[in-house]
Amino acid sequence: MILIKLYLAIIESILRSSISSIIVWFGRIPQKDLQRMNSIIKSAERIIGTSLPCLQTIYFEK
Repeated sequence: MILIKLYLAIIESILRSSISSIIVWFGRIPQKDLQRMNSIIKSAERIIGTSLPCLQTIYFEK
């Protein structure tokens, strides 16, 4: 539970706070960079032990 809150407070909050930037650049982001960003989320999933939304999901929730 603490790890989930830490993830939400640090990583996902950065992604969500820059959602206006994501709207602008998401469609043009190189696949390699998108994979890198999603790998950060996947690493957090392994550490926390639970499923987390990928960058695409965060983008489409805007």
